[in-house]
Amino acid sequence: MSPENESEFLELGEFAARKSTGFHWAAFLVDIFPSMNCLPALLAPWKRLGKQMFDEEIHLMGEVVKAALATGNWSWSEELMRQKEKEGISWNQLCYIVGELMIGAYLSSNATMHLLITTATLFPECIRKAQAQLDEVVGSDRLPSVADEDQLPYIVAFINETLRWRPVAPLGMLHAVSKDDEYMGYRIPKNSVIVTNQWGLERDDEVHKDPEAFRPERWIENPDLPLAGFGFGFGRRKCPGNKFSQRSLYMGLSRCLWTYNILHPAGFDRKAELLNIASKGGTFPSLAPPTKAVFKIRSPKHREVVEQSWLNIDKNENQMFADIGAKVSK
Repeated sequence: MSPENESEFLELGEFAARKSTGFHWAAFLVDIFPSMNCLPALLAPWKRLGKQMFDEEIHLMGEVVKAALATGNWSWSEELMRQKEKEGISWNQLCYIVGELMIGAYLSSNATMHLLITTATLFPECIRKAQAQLDEVVGSDRLPSVADEDQLPYIVAFINETLRWRPVAPLGMLHAVSKDDEYMGYRIPKNSVIVTNQWGLERDDEVHKDPEAFRPERWIENPDLPLAGFGFGFGRRKCPGNKFSQRSLYMGLSRCLWTYNILHPAGFDRKAELLNIASKGGTFPSLAPPTKAVFKIRSPKHREVVEQSWLNIDKNENQMFADIGAKVSK
């Protein structure tokens, strides 16, 4: 990534973080008392802030879309542009759709990788088990690949258990019922906001025995354990990128653990860190508090493989995006 592109990416990441923390649900009284939305803009600061944030997102994402289209490669921007006239999508709507795709992917991936690294410092014995399996299956002559996933069940189990133990969306994603409904005798009027208690679902002791314990082994002992959303949602509104996200987490963690020993720093207080990580609220994403970690290369051989892999990587972006476009269009 060039310094210029890195700067743009960081700007987009900073915007995504501001939007998620400043405009999460219940950030303003109007979220609790909807009738307040009838107030004029002069007396409704959330309206002014909302417009300012919307205008900023359209500007930022408009530049991203234009840059993507200028490459001539396949991209989601190019895909949406082809649908623009067919579906009657305006330019602002297109930019907003691209923005929401980017923000959702960035926030969830960033929060989850942060959480996985934090968890690694808290449970070094689990990391040693994961690395032992990596050494047995992959060895030290190459990086882990997608093809290794089925032979690395402990890596997958570690990710599943982390997301169960500390879900990145403790209260899920908000939804609303489209018509009057009833659940267990409770009437749910049309347009009511529905909040999923993700935290509670993951701590159902009838499903997960000793739910407060961090045990990746539970997913190996019982591969049929239900995945209660993991922040990807449910039913037809489930995040369409959930498979891509899960595969990305596997690739990120497996290669990170293959390459590095992740150690906690001197003076590390495990009990305090456990309390710290449990202190975050229910917004999405629920970022773990900042955690210090030491990344130590596992061996000179591991360093050599990583450096050589970078030198040999296929940098033909045109071909890569063309391949993706061909698969999407099938």
